[in-house]
Amino acid sequence: MISHEQSYQYFFTGKGGVGKSTSAALRAVFLSEKEYRVALVSLDPAHNQCDIFEMPFSDKARKVGSNLFVIEVDQERWIKKEYERDKLLNKINAQKRD
Repeated sequence: MISHEQSYQYFFTGKGGVGKSTSAALRAVFLSEKEYRVALVSLDPAHNQCDIFEMPFSDKARKVGSNLFVIEVDQERWIKKEYERDKLLNKINAQKRD
């Protein structure tokens, strides 16, 4: 019996071109077929999961199978958003001091 209350996180790291994206996708598909709910979150700026699954992904979870969801984080967009938020907070704080 599979316990669905447990949570696991797997990280695939290493040099470029060694198969991290492919290994992560294969692991995600394997686990989802074993009835685990899987969220495959890719931080790879190359967005290789789009090529592997042959469909576009974004920072919103997209259902790929009955138990598999894929997210590809746009790091550049996230960094710019946080930078703009910090600039706004700094401006507000500066106005409070005046």
